[in-house]
Amino acid sequence: MKKKKGQAAVEIALMLPIVLLLLCIIIDIFRVLYVINTLNMVSQEAARYASFNHSNTDIEIFAKNNCPFKEKDSRMTVTTTPDDEPRKSGTNVTVRVKYDIKYITPLIGWLTVGNSSINVGASSTIRVE
Repeated sequence: MKKKKGQAAVEIALMLPIVLLLLCIIIDIFRVLYVINTLNMVSQEAARYASFNHSNTDIEIFAKNNCPFKEKDSRMTVTTTPDDEPRKSGTNVTVRVKYDIKYITPLIGWLTVGNSSINVGASSTIRVE
C-alpha cells in the first residue's frame, strides 16, 4: 500500500470553498429573516404611533429612529396610507416599511439575475384613535 501523505490537505482544499459558500448562503437567509422580523416590529410601532394622528413625516422619522439597521436613511422607505392629514377618528391607517438588503454572498447575486440586493418589507394596519 502506498503512503497517502497530503490526502487530508487536498480534501480540505477541495471542500473548504463549498462549505464556506454554504455557510454564507445560510447567513444571508437568516439575515433576511431577521430583517423581515424587525420590519414587522417597526411597522407595528409606527402604525401605533400613526394612530394618534401624527404627520407622515413624523411617522417616517419615528420608524427610522426605531429601526436598528445601519444605512436606514438610504435603504429604508416608509409609506403611510391614507395620505390625508389629519386622519379621521375611526378610520384605518396602514404603515408600510421596506428595506433593501445587500447580499454578502456574491453567488446569490449571480443566481438572482445580477441583483446584488433584495427588497423586503412589512405593513401594519391600525384604527385611528
